Amino acid sequence: MSGFKVFLVDDERMIREGIAGLIPWEEQNLHFTGSAPDGLMAYEDILRLRPDILS
Repeated sequence: MSGFKVFLVDDERMIREGIAGLIPWEEQNLHFTGSAPDGLMAYEDILRLRPDILS
């Protein structure tokens, strides 16, 4: 897989879903790996998925 893996963390569900749905990930050479509402819930996914970018 080429490009960077991105994982989103934000406490606002609509913000997370908006960002996930609006960005043309492949066109930007990015791979959206998932999202979480806070750092504690994201921690396990971050360890498992090893994203390059956390936002």
